[in-house]
Amino acid sequence: MWHGGFTIAEKECTEHAISGLEAVPWAAGLIKEASPLLHRLSPERRSQAKMELLFEVRFAFELHQAGRTAKYEFKTGVGGSTVDFRVDGTPPWLVEVVSLRISDPVRNATREDGDWTEVLLSTNAADEKQSEEAELIRVQTRIGGKVFCRKKQRPHKFPTPEESKALHMIVVDARGLFGSDTDDYDEIAYGHPALNPEERWKAHYWQGKPILGLFDPKNSQWAAELIQKRIHLLAFVCEKDYREGEIGERVYYCCNPHLLSDPQYQQRVRAELPLGCK
Repeated sequence: MWHGGFTIAEKECTEHAISGLEAVPWAAGLIKEASPLLHRLSPERRSQAKMELLFEVRFAFELHQAGRTAKYEFKTGVGGSTVDFRVDGTPPWLVEVVSLRISDPVRNATREDGDWTEVLLSTNAADEKQSEEAELIRVQTRIGGKVFCRKKQRPHKFPTPEESKALHMIVVDARGLFGSDTDDYDEIAYGHPALNPEERWKAHYWQGKPILGLFDPKNSQWAAELIQKRIHLLAFVCEKDYREGEIGERVYYCCNPHLLSDPQYQQRVRAELPLGCK
């Protein structure tokens, strides 16, 4: 089940986060931007950018609760672009958030009856956009937009790890993803080889071929190579209850095998994660 409607629970949780960050100097710019937005926001006026900003507030609050400090909208030196957070540490973390809104094809494939909701995505749908396969590719494209600017045809936000001397992570607010479970996350990151052999029947195919993960060197999508070279982890979160601590409890990490191939180094990186390790 996807989650994406603007609810009272989300509003109250975000208000709680704003209140908890008001005296935190590094979050001042974020609160200044988000606080007036929250007061005038309604479900009808909800957009992807607004959804992303409110998630950033809740993410920042959990960083603060975990005892971390950060810089908001940190300039990385890549074409004047910024990442959402530079989280202090040894080494530091560069963190960018991407929120998945419910796409129009998913919205069109949704049937509601009172409290009951069903999403009818089908591989054989007349509109190929109303398929799970199309949704997975859409998610990969949204993630790719955080490392590569298609309009300018150049890298975006993240420098090379050698340049930044930092660990790089993209946090995916996955409430707009049709299924939003760990199998989906693994397939987005690694493709069907990440699925257990008895679960391979769940793998998705596009034009007769399995969808390749963003970390798969055979993936020819325009941003995949940059992700493999510049992003240490993809982190997926799907909030359901909107309560303090939920992001850290639900976050699911996918490590980049190209940058974190050594098991001991990967273990050290996981020990330094800004939020809990799952």
